[in-house]
Amino acid sequence: MHKPKLLFLVDKMENGGAERQLVKIASLYAHKYDVEITSLLPAEQNMLEQASELTYTPLAATPPKGTFDKLKLLNRSFKGLKQLAENNQYEAVFSFLEWSNVLTIKAFKNSSLNSSTPIYLNVRNYLSNQYSNKLKQAVAKTLLPRFYNQATGVLCNSNAIKQDLETNFKIKSSLIKVIYNSVAVEKITRNAKSAEPPFKIQNNALTFVSCGRLADQKQFNSLLLSFHQYNKQTNRNDKLYIVGSGPLKSTLQNTIETLNINAELVGHQNNAPAWLFNADCFILNSFFEGFPNVLAESVVLGTYAITADCLSGPREIMTNFAISDYNVELSDVYPTDLGMLYKVEQNDSTVNKHLVEALTMSLERINTHKAKPNNSDLLNDGFGISPWYDILD
Repeated sequence: MHKPKLLFLVDKMENGGAERQLVKIASLYAHKYDVEITSLLPAEQNMLEQASELTYTPLAATPPKGTFDKLKLLNRSFKGLKQLAENNQYEAVFSFLEWSNVLTIKAFKNSSLNSSTPIYLNVRNYLSNQYSNKLKQAVAKTLLPRFYNQATGVLCNSNAIKQDLETNFKIKSSLIKVIYNSVAVEKITRNAKSAEPPFKIQNNALTFVSCGRLADQKQFNSLLLSFHQYNKQTNRNDKLYIVGSGPLKSTLQNTIETLNINAELVGHQNNAPAWLFNADCFILNSFFEGFPNVLAESVVLGTYAITADCLSGPREIMTNFAISDYNVELSDVYPTDLGMLYKVEQNDSTVNKHLVEALTMSLERINTHKAKPNNSDLLNDGFGISPWYDILD
């Protein structure tokens, strides 16, 4: 007897947070359903390896070479998506990210075979900040309500995203459900503890780690400037490692060398949890997030965390989900049992004085943090997993 089929669609299969969550969620259903994954743009090999137990159906074969080529490729992929909708009966469809969400509604609502198939759209970022460009935001505010309000459900991974969708994009509140990202607790703990420490422990100095794509959103340049200011003000020589790759590598390296900052870009690392676990402190300085998985992993590993109170996710994670209303004003530097929140600033070329203060205030807390019990809800069995089973029940 054939299993009922599910389709999962994402813009592109690359090593990003949304894509990793898609593979994780799709795998939850694999025991009961025939799960098929596809993407509008070609998949990276490492993501295909992560999804090796699932069926991947490509819609596009070659990567686009520019914006115009990308639009042509998306048009071809949309035609392929329509063929899937016409030739396969799906029990439900889950799409991730905005291109996929819009095209899924367009393809399936006009399908003779799947017009009534439940469609669940996933929003994984704070869209008002992601589309900060006025033209892009105007287009998003026009298109998204038209398509998203046709869905069976709109699933997001923080309450701030829910508030943003309701208030700024006019998505019906009754459609929106918050399901936090889950953390593979046993896997990352095993990987973190089984590896040799990836850096030398410094005498009388603390080791800080930050992690993410070297892109504007993460504000690594401001992090470097603020960390350097902290070291000067406290007369310390603490070390910062930045894990990740991206287009700003040469710019950041120039900042480090010009100012002689005690920091190092270490590139992409296959075992990032080992860096998080062995660090004295993790830092996140993003201007916006969806639900920052690397922050959640640091908390699970028991590492003290200092994070910008950006939209969205850090506030919920760092207060152990006690504060999920983003209309509540917090102090510019806000201590929690898990670390420190500080006021976000969108300026990657200057020192964030709130980050400097958070680093300074955290010195004593960092040294005592790992001796305390870790009571984060992220460690609970079923966190971020159980709600997915309820979707199709």
